[in-house]
Amino acid sequence: MPSQSELPTALIGRPFTVAEALALGASRDVLRGNRFRTPFRGVRIPVEFEDTLTTRCLAATLVLPKDSVFSHATAARIHALPVPGHWRDGPLHVSTATHGLRRQGMEIHLASNLLSGVDDDHALPIRAAAQCWAELATQLPVDELVVVGDAALRRGLVTQTELTMLVGSLTGRRGVRRLHRALPLLEPATDSPMETRTRLLLVRAGLPRPVANRDVVVDGVWLARPDLSYPDLKIAIEYEGDHHRTDRRQWLRDKTRRRLLEDAGWIVIEVTSVDVHLTPAVTVARVSAAIASRSK
Repeated sequence: MPSQSELPTALIGRPFTVAEALALGASRDVLRGNRFRTPFRGVRIPVEFEDTLTTRCLAATLVLPKDSVFSHATAARIHALPVPGHWRDGPLHVSTATHGLRRQGMEIHLASNLLSGVDDDHALPIRAAAQCWAELATQLPVDELVVVGDAALRRGLVTQTELTMLVGSLTGRRGVRRLHRALPLLEPATDSPMETRTRLLLVRAGLPRPVANRDVVVDGVWLARPDLSYPDLKIAIEYEGDHHRTDRRQWLRDKTRRRLLEDAGWIVIEVTSVDVHLTPAVTVARVSAAIASRSK
């Protein structure tokens, strides 16, 4: 049996339950000490463990029914899909067929047929990306659903066919109307959430839908791959994130790409987060003016 100040060897380096620790001979004083975090009632995590989502989920599995899977916002985060920042500090989302379940620090969703939507590529029981996207329709507006869906498609976590079939099977489910509205707006070639938001801004304003990340090749020579473009009109729309400004090599590549496009007769419109979030009408007007100038 370990001494009063020691932790049983079998518990070192992992989350564990208080009941397990006591059964192995750990003292209650040790378990109440500052050597551990208490993410959930009856669970301890050694403080040297980084406080990550994966660590919290591993700890949660110790007090959840065996049929439980991580779902909704938690599954989206494990899949590394772009979700609102405030979700990072929120409760864990768990789906289970067990009625009446309540757990501190968790939001429990009652669900059936859980195994049909589990992703086998993770060490944790987690909703597959397609089902996860569908679940988010109860929590996100349409445009943010498109942001998440674009990212999942781009990374190959789902296919457009899978999402279409899934949405078609969800008749009567909460959030299904949002899914039907989001589905035709998805674009698998999109590289970033802000590219998605820029595209949606233009489409919502009634402008033609631009194509995403299509190569511009002139006389057999590759010039650029604009984030968004109207190829027939030779109009390119480039989203400039902060790294385009702070990374000198990226900045030089951007300038070279713009020069090559303009030399080939293209209009290049640079867009920032301010243009999309704070002055959207001005941004729409700029793109609209460029389209009008090429449509005469």
